[in-house]
Amino acid sequence: FNPRPFADLISTVATSQDMDIRLVHAVIEQESNYQARARSKKGARGLMQLMPDTARQYGVRNSYDPKSNLEAGIRHLKAVMSPVDPPPAPPAYTGGEPTVKRYGGLPPFPETQSYVRSILRRLGR
Repeated sequence: FNPRPFADLISTVATSQDMDIRLVHAVIEQESNYQARARSKKGARGLMQLMPDTARQYGVRNSYDPKSNLEAGIRHLKAVMSPVDPPPAPPAYTGGEPTVKRYGGLPPFPETQSYVRSILRRLGR
């Protein structure tokens, strides 16, 4: 058995913010595959792939610091999650809140739909 990197830290931060630990793991696996130094072509950084504006919004100085990244990423995930079921996966985390609001839910973009399907698959839904 190979434990997931940062499992204890993820559990602690997710629990402190009353977030589903499994969902947080699914997002991290999808976003960075647990690579604390991950950086996307669009500039997203760290475990939860925080964009620079999102990092600033949550007061993160170093997006590559796992604890800071997780605290902000989980807060952001919680903030953008739809209270409506379905989907239980957060299209706004990847597609952006304004886009999800504009479409009244899951946007019709293949990348966003694929992301949500992947998260749901990771959650066994």
